Amino acid sequence: MSFKDRFREWFSDNLRYLLLILGILIVVIVLYFGIGALKMDGKDSDRDPVQKEDQSKKDTSKTNNDAVSKSDQTREDTQALRKDGNAEISALMKQYYDALGSKNMDVLKTLVDNLSEEEQNSISQETSIEGYENVETYTFTGQEDGTYVVIVRFNTKYKDIDTSAPGLSQMYVFTDKEGKLEIAAEVEDEETKTYMKDIQNRPDVKQLIDDTQTAYDKARSQDAKLDALISSVSE
Repeated sequence: MSFKDRFREWFSDNLRYLLLILGILIVVIVLYFGIGALKMDGKDSDRDPVQKEDQSKKDTSKTNNDAVSKSDQTREDTQALRKDGNAEISALMKQYYDALGSKNMDVLKTLVDNLSEEEQNSISQETSIEGYENVETYTFTGQEDGTYVVIVRFNTKYKDIDTSAPGLSQMYVFTDKEGKLEIAAEVEDEETKTYMKDIQNRPDVKQLIDDTQTAYDKARSQDAKLDALISSVSE
């Protein structure tokens, strides 16, 4: 038997096995390329949402930054240093200093929350002050609705002394449950204290403080009686 005849006989006897092996190879090849295609699709599908999410974040961030910028600008506009810019606060402070100068405790207790007995006694025992004049207010909105930080400029009139002494004070005002404005006798919240300190450090407020200090020093230098009284009180 020739080699060709032997090969044909072997091929005929093993044809079913060869076909089986060929079929398995075809299935493996199809699966391999199919899985590869799925992976590529998966990568592409994963990539698009990330890009969209990143773009969304950028758009949202831009919108938020614009909103913050507008909010800051609005806040800055409303926080400008204006004399007697809030009529209700100005009326409250003038009423307070009138009552303080006349030592009217009944009125003071309606304007100040928790006015202590110690503070009342201190006010009552003050004998050198005749009253307060030229009360000016500079109002800043607080961190919460219905709250205010107020810078008050005034002149202190002493008994039997012609020259008044300029002065400044800072107060915290809030709205009570009945909607009435009240002056806080004491501020304990640290964030509020920091906020009030920040207001003191504003350039325009610093200028107001410097101007008041200059006027105060000038008043003392021009009136020996005033200077002597303040010196005696300070000792």
